[in-house]
Amino acid sequence: MNHAVRKKPWRRLIIYVFLTLQFPFFHSRGQDLELNGPMLGFIEQTEAGIWVQTDAEADLKIVFALNSADLPDGQRSMSIVTKEDNHFIAHFILKDLEPGEEYSYFFEIEGQRSNQYEFQTRPKAESDDPEALSIAFGSCADFDPPLSEDEKEATIFEAIAEQDPDLMIWLGDNLYLKEEDFESRENMFKRYDHVRSRPYMKELMQNTHHYAIWDDHDFGPNNSNSSYKFKDLSLEAFQEYWIHKNYVFPDSAITHSFSIEDADFFMMDNRSFRIVDEENPETNQIWGQSQLEWLKGSLKKSQATFKIICTGGQLLSDAAIYENHANDAPDERQDFLDFISSTKIGGVLFLTGDRHSTEITAIPIDQERTLFDWTVSPFRAKTYDHSDEPNSYRIPGSMFAEHMFGIIKLTGEKGKRKLELRGYNKKGTMIWAYDITEEMLY
Repeated sequence: MNHAVRKKPWRRLIIYVFLTLQFPFFHSRGQDLELNGPMLGFIEQTEAGIWVQTDAEADLKIVFALNSADLPDGQRSMSIVTKEDNHFIAHFILKDLEPGEEYSYFFEIEGQRSNQYEFQTRPKAESDDPEALSIAFGSCADFDPPLSEDEKEATIFEAIAEQDPDLMIWLGDNLYLKEEDFESRENMFKRYDHVRSRPYMKELMQNTHHYAIWDDHDFGPNNSNSSYKFKDLSLEAFQEYWIHKNYVFPDSAITHSFSIEDADFFMMDNRSFRIVDEENPETNQIWGQSQLEWLKGSLKKSQATFKIICTGGQLLSDAAIYENHANDAPDERQDFLDFISSTKIGGVLFLTGDRHSTEITAIPIDQERTLFDWTVSPFRAKTYDHSDEPNSYRIPGSMFAEHMFGIIKLTGEKGKRKLELRGYNKKGTMIWAYDITEEMLY
C-alpha cells in the first residue's frame, strides 16, 4: 500500500497529459504560487487532511480531482481565508473521497496557482489479507544548528523521503523551543515557521502522511511537566502545525489515535499530565490516570494485529535514568506491564525517542509473548553513547550513537504478519535490521 503516490516519471507524464486534455484546471497558467507546504496530514478511506501556510492574509482555494477518466466534471474545490492570528495557516479537510483512489490537487490565490500534488486514499479491504505498510519514524530534530558539510549535499530528511514511506511518525522534540520562546505564543509559532520553511523538508512533507506527538523541547523548557505555566500556548501551536483527528483531551493534551491496515496507533502525551516530585515520589506519573485508563480501554477494544504505542520517552528499559518511566514513574510503568500481562493483550510494540541514541528493548511478558520498545533518536540533535547504561533488556548490537531514523514495514499474510525493523543512518544507509514475527507478540 502506498498512501502518498510517487509514480514512475513516464507514468506521471502520461497521467498529466491526459488530465490536461480532459480537465483544463490541471494545466498550470501564470506564476506558480509560493506557499509554505503543503504537508499531508491524516489519511483515511474517504477523508484526507492537508496543511498549508500562506505568507499573508489570503482567500486560499484548494482544487482537487480524482485521477480518473470516469469523472468528466470531477473538479472540486474549497476555500479558507488565512488569518494573521494563526500565522496564515490553513487546514483543509477533504471529505467524501473515493477509497483507494489517487487524487491530484493544487492551490490558487487570485489566479495564481501552485504546483500540482498528489495523494492516495486508503483502500477498502478486498480480502482478509492486509496490505503492506511502511512507517518512518524518529525523534529529536533540532533545526537551528547550521548545516554540516555533508548535510549540504543531503539531509537526513531527504534520506527519509528516499525510502518512500506511507506515513511518518514524529516521536517528540520535533523542534527545539528556545528560552525566548517559552513565554511567547508569537515566538513559538515563528519557531515552527522556521522548521516548515526549510527547503530540504518539502519532498518529505508533500509526499508522506505525517503524525506527531511531542516531548519536552516542543512542549516547553527542558524536562518540563504539567506545571509548565504556558503549556496552553504550546498546545495551540502543536494543534495548528500538525493536522490530526481524534484528540482525546483536545483542550489539555495532544493524545490521539489512528488506524491503518491491521495496525492501531496510540499517540501518547508524556508531558501534559506529568508529575515528578522527588519529595513525594508516590505521586509521580508520566501519562496520568485519565490517559492511562483511556489507553487500557482502547487496547482492550482493539482488534488490530499490531497495537503500536508511541510515547516520547522509554517505557520498557529498566535502567532508571533521566526521564524514562523506570526512573520518573516506576509504579505507573509496573501498573501498565501488569495490565498487559493479566489481560493477555498481544501485538503491542512501543516506539519511543528522547534519548539521543538508538536501541531496542525486549521484555518477555510471559512464556508466549515479548514486549518490544524501539527507541530511535536523534534526527539532528546532539548524539550520546548510552551503551554503558544498565538496560538489562537491551538487544545486543542495537545501540547506536549517531543520527538515525527507523523504518518499520508491516508485511505478510493474515495470521503470519511480520514487523521488519530497519535502522538507517543520516545518509540513508541501512545499518541495523531485526524482524519481529506476529507469533513473538502473541
